[in-house]
Amino acid sequence: MGIGKAKGVTMTLQEQVTAALERIREGWCDPAKGIAIAETVIREGCNTCVEIGVFAGKSLIATAIGLSHQGKGVVYGIDSWQASDSLVDAVDDVARNWWSTIDIEDIYRQLLGNVAVSGVAKHICILRMTSFDASKVVSRPIDLLHVDGHHSEWSSTSDVVLWLPKVRPGGIVLMDDVNWPSTQTAIKFVEKWCDKIKTIEGKESTSSFYRKR
Repeated sequence: MGIGKAKGVTMTLQEQVTAALERIREGWCDPAKGIAIAETVIREGCNTCVEIGVFAGKSLIATAIGLSHQGKGVVYGIDSWQASDSLVDAVDDVARNWWSTIDIEDIYRQLLGNVAVSGVAKHICILRMTSFDASKVVSRPIDLLHVDGHHSEWSSTSDVVLWLPKVRPGGIVLMDDVNWPSTQTAIKFVEKWCDKIKTIEGKESTSSFYRKR
């Protein structure tokens, strides 16, 4: 199905997502995951999507590409872009050292640039705030929830507790890095209310899609 153009050539959905992700330097969403997200948005007819943990925008833009294909919908990209928030309850010393040295303001500038050139900016709403604060802003029922924020046990579980009730029955929940020990409590909570659809084992992350009962 043709949904985009590059140098006058019609591109398939898979080609458009892959090309978009290849243009983005930072982040951990590989094409397999990005394509799965875009295909899910289209198949499920998603209108309201929420992504917690945006970083440079790879999976956010993949979601918006799916929305652009159907010509409607918005994805709320929620991230504070504050290294201090990621240092709280860091999962290990490696993560703590990494977040202590990264220029997160530069990542945020990259995100804005990536959205601007994506061709799907009209389907993206950036909320630069914590997950907790954003949960007070987004009130409409959610069709697709992507939980990819801080991976500590407390933070990942808090994100699920805050946002899962907002997902409509039959809606989709995507959990990132499901093979991390620190995300297992959050995943157990999701599995009390949702049925697993599939798991994507990409080069950069392992993610599972669930359907809320």
